[in-house]
Amino acid sequence: MVEAIKKLCFNSAFQKITERTERFNIFRMMKIHRKELVHSDILAALLNPNYPHGLSNLFLNNFLQSICNIFDPALIIKLIKSNVIIYRERFNIDVILDFPEDRKVIAIENKIDAYERENQIRDYQKRLLGSYKNYTHYLVFLTPLGREPYTAEKRSEVKIITMSYKDIIEITRNICQTASPNVKYFLNEFIKHIEEDIMGQNEVLELCKDIYYKHPDAYKSMVDNYNIIRNRIIIQLFTDLKREIEDWAKNMNLDLAIPVIKETPKRGEKIKIYWDINNIRWPNDFKIRIYKDYYFGIFPVLITSSLNGILKSTLQNIFSCEPEGTQDFEDSCFYFTKEFCESENPSPMRAINVNGDDITSNDVEIAFKRFKEIFYDINTNLLKI
Repeated sequence: MVEAIKKLCFNSAFQKITERTERFNIFRMMKIHRKELVHSDILAALLNPNYPHGLSNLFLNNFLQSICNIFDPALIIKLIKSNVIIYRERFNIDVILDFPEDRKVIAIENKIDAYERENQIRDYQKRLLGSYKNYTHYLVFLTPLGREPYTAEKRSEVKIITMSYKDIIEITRNICQTASPNVKYFLNEFIKHIEEDIMGQNEVLELCKDIYYKHPDAYKSMVDNYNIIRNRIIIQLFTDLKREIEDWAKNMNLDLAIPVIKETPKRGEKIKIYWDINNIRWPNDFKIRIYKDYYFGIFPVLITSSLNGILKSTLQNIFSCEPEGTQDFEDSCFYFTKEFCESENPSPMRAINVNGDDITSNDVEIAFKRFKEIFYDINTNLLKI
């Protein structure tokens, strides 16, 4: 088996995958290659004729042409001459293009990895109809492969248009030649990133199939052991973080309740960790949670099965905000600090790495820094009582 694994490492398909993953990629370097919010920010900027990219309305017009050809080719002539207002995260929708003179609105919901929430697209359709009266409404559902949304209301007046990231590549290529050198460089990097990190899964799949057919036993052995090795690395990183927090608390003369790190994997499955730490001077339900699930992240958490009126009122007086349920965890817990409660979408705020299985020592250092920031915020407010 050892010899088989050695041979696999010299397989040409294996080397292609290695080259592909080791190639310089600014999006991977910044750990934003799968972050939907970042991609929505980029799209909103490119679609905005007034953004200082020097493209004017080129990207917008190409985008409109791409979607209008599907349902109304004549509409493009009207819209390319109209003023547009671009919104980000309005009504929690990723991007909204409002054409007030023509009474048209185009919403864009961008999904790279995340699943649709229950009734998500249906809720967006209702919100668009209620907020943009006497408009014609469209909702572009953007995904890597252009799939249909499964939470849409098919009978809604809001028309659903599916779009893939392949369409975004084509639109971006169309405008590259007219861009300034700096913008052109970014657009080419953006294209390369989409091809490699979002659309490149099919190429990798074919390479993996080639490896499997030539080295099935070695391939199976590596797959069987991947999660075991990955889990050991994650536990070691959490242990390193625990040591850092303990040393810091000792130097600061703080009495922290730091529990043993408990993971919940079955053999060969991905590890899950909810690790809650608090100051023994705080009420017991107030903690800082460091977790590894789909994401690796950190946030202040109030763990309680019942948030009664007295507790809610007390928290509002202390933290100047109303507690919000997280809805993403198995236990009953709430955000309670102002930073998280006032955010329309707190989930990205707590995430340090959107792929929890890929955490690194650098992520641990960021988590340690965030832990201290959150600790001081909670401590300053709670100890006023």
